[in-house]
Amino acid sequence: MPLSWDLTKIKDYKKLCFVKNGTTPEDKIDMNPITEVLIFATAFVQMNNITTKTYKEFHTRLKEFEIATGMRGLVVNTETEEYRMPTLEEVKYHIGLSTNATTSDRRKWGNEIRRIVKSTAKENTARESTS
Repeated sequence: MPLSWDLTKIKDYKKLCFVKNGTTPEDKIDMNPITEVLIFATAFVQMNNITTKTYKEFHTRLKEFEIATGMRGLVVNTETEEYRMPTLEEVKYHIGLSTNATTSDRRKWGNEIRRIVKSTAKENTARESTS
């Protein structure tokens, strides 16, 4: 099932979630890269919305996912080419974002993280043995 999303409940979503790509009136408007990352991150962290009650948990799951997978981050700074995860403040700005991503409670999420850690460890071990 394709991932669908709703940004309309985010405060000032037209200003926050979309950025002009260039300086002329004809320049196209793109989705804010942070918004785009958070949309797809809902699937990674198995939470389909960001609310005032869940934004900290959402951010924590992002950090857990980053550590478990060994990923350097989901957001790239085009000037420095450094990767990072969205900050807690950036997640908080996106309160109101919702998607149709599959969700899981904390227990299921904990099991998923353990599965990811084991899989990452196996992959790293296999790489070491072929070196």
